[in-house]
Amino acid sequence: MAVTTQIFTNRLTISPDNVSRYVQRDIQLPSDLAVIEAEAFSNKRKINSVSFPDSLRVIEEKAFFNCTSLKEAHLPKRVVKLGIGAFARCLTLEKATLPSVVTIIPDGLFAYNGMLHNITIPSDSKLKIIRPGAFINCNALSSLVLPDSVQRIHSRAFYRCKNLENFPFPKNLKYIGEEAFYFCGFPELHLPDSLVYIGKAAFFKCTKLISVVLPTSVKHIGSQAFHGCNRLKYLEIRHNPEFVGKEIINRQTTIRCYKGSVMDKYCQENELNVEYLEGEPEFSIWK
Repeated sequence: MAVTTQIFTNRLTISPDNVSRYVQRDIQLPSDLAVIEAEAFSNKRKINSVSFPDSLRVIEEKAFFNCTSLKEAHLPKRVVKLGIGAFARCLTLEKATLPSVVTIIPDGLFAYNGMLHNITIPSDSKLKIIRPGAFINCNALSSLVLPDSVQRIHSRAFYRCKNLENFPFPKNLKYIGEEAFYFCGFPELHLPDSLVYIGKAAFFKCTKLISVVLPTSVKHIGSQAFHGCNRLKYLEIRHNPEFVGKEIINRQTTIRCYKGSVMDKYCQENELNVEYLEGEPEFSIWK
């Protein structure tokens, strides 16, 4: 973190050592502030609101961790870096705005913020990666629109976001990590044609899902990817993935595939329900 701070030596830095002069119920941070260091405002439970200046560039690890009275976090557009868990366990946080130049949402950024329901990401966002646990247990989050620039959503990024229903998957998304959407509230999935990797238990216990069609770009389907989706009637796979893990569905679910395909063999070997698609496959990759 010291290297990052040194970039802004001509600007103000707030650290755990000098933070006491700024702590109050409603904070107006100085106009020349560049860096908020790790844990600077951590556990300052009386903070109700913070006004961030346009000069701010860096918010480091756990900077506002466990600020349990903070209601909103609207970050200025030129913030270039957010630290791990910077706003985690802010139990009353309801709204947040992310800067457009940030390319990574770090591990646990908003973890365990059960009242967070409104997250604004600018349409010109450069965001590419959602790191592990970024929104874990954000139970009130029902809708989130990510920019199409997002390519990777890592493990447990939206773990147990049980009310998350409206989630248009980014058009350039390639990777969904382990348990990324465990126990989310999707009534349906529209996965993009760019998607290559679905991790272990990625959609485990998404109990509202009824039918899923995988894009033919998917090469890896992790074990239990759709297991525990008790209402899932059909999983349609119109191609031959390179890897299919164990127990990707419950036994009452039917896999729709082409007769003689890798998925047909998978169903026979695992005694799963299978329904054959009509016509010829879109392309031939029989093994």
